[in-house]
Amino acid sequence: FLEGTLSLDQAIQAALGENPSLKAKQAGVKAAKARIGMERSLEDPMFGIEFEEVPTNTVDVTQGMMANYSVIQKFPFPSKLITKGKKAKKEYLSRKNEYDAAKLDTRRHTEHAYHELYFLERSVKINRELQALFGKWVASEKGRYDTGKGTAQNFLKAQAELEKLRSEAALLEAKRITSQARLNI
Repeated sequence: FLEGTLSLDQAIQAALGENPSLKAKQAGVKAAKARIGMERSLEDPMFGIEFEEVPTNTVDVTQGMMANYSVIQKFPFPSKLITKGKKAKKEYLSRKNEYDAAKLDTRRHTEHAYHELYFLERSVKINRELQALFGKWVASEKGRYDTGKGTAQNFLKAQAELEKLRSEAALLEAKRITSQARLNI
């Protein structure tokens, strides 16, 4: 992992690019930005045609005696459109701030998980090296005990320390796997 497989920048870019919550917030920002222009604009005009005195024995409305055409456009008080536009802009800025905060939070969590994983992988590596050294110590103390030059206490102490390292290695490996899962790698 740490020897070139995934850099911190790559992990952050992957987290920012693949986070569904961030994608949803980004879409909300785009939608809020698009609403600003819509809120400042007039409502759509309505066009209509109305036929009167259509004979009841036909479905052809063009046989009616009269046709009325209409165009309707609502013109609200000017300050109403300005106010709606300002409100939409504030909504956009609010959503943008939420999105930026979520990006920073995701970045922070990713950096923390990455550094935690780095620490745990180094800890596992150091633990393995210590196990190798303690294994040699146990073998040495066993040889000294077998030849009568050492005590059983030293041999048992060395063996207990080696078992503590093995137990710690299992815990570190479990934590490493959990940390790795948090990064989704």
